[in-house]
Amino acid sequence: MVPLPSGEAVPPGVMAADMLEGERVRDAQGAEVGVIEDVMIDLAMGRAAYAVIALAGSMDRQLTVPWSALTHDPVRGGFELAPEAANS
Repeated sequence: MVPLPSGEAVPPGVMAADMLEGERVRDAQGAEVGVIEDVMIDLAMGRAAYAVIALAGSMDRQLTVPWSALTHDPVRGGFELAPEAANS
């Protein structure tokens, strides 16, 4: 990981957007939903706005969900998708 311009280490919970690509996404029961294909940034707010998920078992289907619908799972790795987002 590249240090911040100040020379400080990147704080925990901060990750380069390109490192998120390919991260697994699961539902609340642990079933695979897919992988993060892209992260959409809200330039005005300076934060992640949406995640584009390539759906498991499909070469061309995607699901776009608000970033707030994902919770990082440091134990299993990847992210858990909120139930209400999984049903959209």
